[in-house]
Amino acid sequence: SFIVGVRVTGDELVDGGLGAAEMQEIAGRLAQSGLIDYLSVSGGAGMTPMAQAAVVPGHWWPQGAFAGYARGMREVARKVPILYAGRVVRPDMAERLLTDDACDLVAMTRAILADPELPAKAQQGRAAEIRHCVGANVCIGRRYGAHLPIACVYNPSAGRELEMEPLVRAQVSRRIVVAGAGPAGLEVARVAAERGHHVVLFEATQEIAGHVLIEAAVPHRHELR
Repeated sequence: SFIVGVRVTGDELVDGGLGAAEMQEIAGRLAQSGLIDYLSVSGGAGMTPMAQAAVVPGHWWPQGAFAGYARGMREVARKVPILYAGRVVRPDMAERLLTDDACDLVAMTRAILADPELPAKAQQGRAAEIRHCVGANVCIGRRYGAHLPIACVYNPSAGRELEMEPLVRAQVSRRIVVAGAGPAGLEVARVAAERGHHVVLFEATQEIAGHVLIEAAVPHRHELR
């Protein structure tokens, strides 16, 4: 037996693109056919650069950008489960979508790339420890633009799981000095500390994060903080 899922994608960024009403009509007919097990709802298309960008909405899109489409599908899909995909990066938003009955399942692909332990941390009440996806889309840019393995600006191990061994305690604890509290320095300090070393981190300015602070000052890139 097979599980049959159909992706219904709305795109009002393109002249003549599917809007909410058209999506509802399509979803209603699919649901009535009795041939599908779930509907996957998202947004974007490939006809224009902006529509293509909406397929995997980055930081310039609001979180949960297409949740309204999912809710619209609920009205016509009857008992067919709804899976929503589109910029859900925090567990509290995923829970809210489920509580509001906007969907039955939430796809969080990039959020899991940024922190593979996100579901476990959320379940265990450790939400403050989650490394959140900021929609930088380095993962998608590498894969679609250059056909390279995925990567993540906030999770250096993403895409390198086979070559990077899990962190283990060092046999000998040392004093390690890290100069510069930019992203690279902070990650070195974090990994060294987790391995049991005593880390001293030096930064010449009053704030950590290095050049990320400059980029985070650009409109719509504040999540980089």
